[in-house]
Amino acid sequence: PIKVGNGKWHGSVGGILCAPIDKVWTLVSKTKRLLEWMPMVERCSSLDGDDDEPGYVRLVLGFVFPQQDGERSWIKESLVSLDSSSHNVDGVVLHAFLFP
Repeated sequence: PIKVGNGKWHGSVGGILCAPIDKVWTLVSKTKRLLEWMPMVERCSSLDGDDDEPGYVRLVLGFVFPQQDGERSWIKESLVSLDSSSHNVDGVVLHAFLFP
C-alpha cells in the first residue's frame, strides 16, 4: 500500500511465497541480489557504503517506476535498516530519474 502525507509518499511490498522464510530471506536480504528477484530491474550498481549495512546506496535501472511511454527510470536508494529477526528491509528513495 502507498500512503501520502506531508508531501511525501510511503509504500510497502509484501507477498506470500511457497518457500521457507530462511531461503527467501537469504535472497532478498542481500542488496546486490536485487536482479535475481525483481524482474523489473535491469541493473543495480553500488554507489556508497558497505553491502547489506545501513547507509548503503545503490542505483537501480529498470521499470520500477512505470512510465507512460514505457521507458525505464533510474532510482537512487539508501538502505535504512535490515532486520533478520522480523525479516524486514527498510530503504528510502533518494532520487528518481524518470526518462522523458
